[in-house]
Amino acid sequence: IQGAPSAGKSMMLGQVSLELARQGLRVGMFVTDEAREDAAERIGQQLGFKHAELNAEHPRTISTLIESATNLDIALFPDDETDENPTLEDGIKALLSVKNEKGYVLSIDSLHRAHCEKETGRDDPRIQIKKRMDTLRRLIREHRDVLAIYTAEVSRGAYANRDEAKRTSPEAAGAEGRDFEYASSTILFLMCQGDSDVVNVTISKNKIGRHRTPFAMQRHEGSASFKSITDEMVEVEEEEKKNATLLPIVEKIVALLVSKNGAKMSARAIEDEMGGSKITRDALRLASKLGRLKYSETKNRQGTDYWAPTDTTQPLDPILDWSKT
Repeated sequence: IQGAPSAGKSMMLGQVSLELARQGLRVGMFVTDEAREDAAERIGQQLGFKHAELNAEHPRTISTLIESATNLDIALFPDDETDENPTLEDGIKALLSVKNEKGYVLSIDSLHRAHCEKETGRDDPRIQIKKRMDTLRRLIREHRDVLAIYTAEVSRGAYANRDEAKRTSPEAAGAEGRDFEYASSTILFLMCQGDSDVVNVTISKNKIGRHRTPFAMQRHEGSASFKSITDEMVEVEEEEKKNATLLPIVEKIVALLVSKNGAKMSARAIEDEMGGSKITRDALRLASKLGRLKYSETKNRQGTDYWAPTDTTQPLDPILDWSKT
């Protein structure tokens, strides 16, 4: 699971891991990118706990989670009795220490912070990643009933450029080399849609199945999980968020026109007063759609429409009066 910063990689890893545990597999959460309590809190939210009931600051977060999930075979590594800096080999050993006939899942968050026994303090980041991927492949070959899922960072070239055509392809997006691409059976690439909670998911590699159609999911912070959504739902939500941003500007424009005692103003004149063009025009269109403003019956010499308040527009509260805002 790769993606831009804050795209929800850890959240998706936790959600997938919990679902596999619900199917009866033994899941080991190998947590290296954050405190174990943070991972436990996220899983607790997915199980239905509220933040006030189970949060990372509470001293019994992990024990409470374990007690509430007695029907799930799920563990967090490293535990209190192991080394603070365990290796991937240690993770597999701990995972297999409890027998499970259905199989095992090692969920690693993240591979950029994990370690393996072959690493030395002199290895550069690319060599470190290569050794970790080689270790994972060897461990999976030795234990065919183990599935490894991991999060990994991507290079800035995969998300920083606003022009999508100039970004690094999701297949080659892995930070510190392309060993992720070569060694993984399936790669999910997560990309946020601007500042929204909608995340686009691209299946950039999939040796397990055939379908590679990108899809969108919505991130829910309260339940620490993703929900599936349709393209239409995405468009509606984005439009609602845009309108919420424009509404204060609409009210200022209405207040401006009301303060002119019925005088008509062109869009250009309104833009000059508001100090912006594109966002002002968007606000004018929304004001017209909401019935707050209307086109005047007269036009100027250039044939441009004038704007005027509708008959139903009432003077706004003094605090919103244009001369005082």
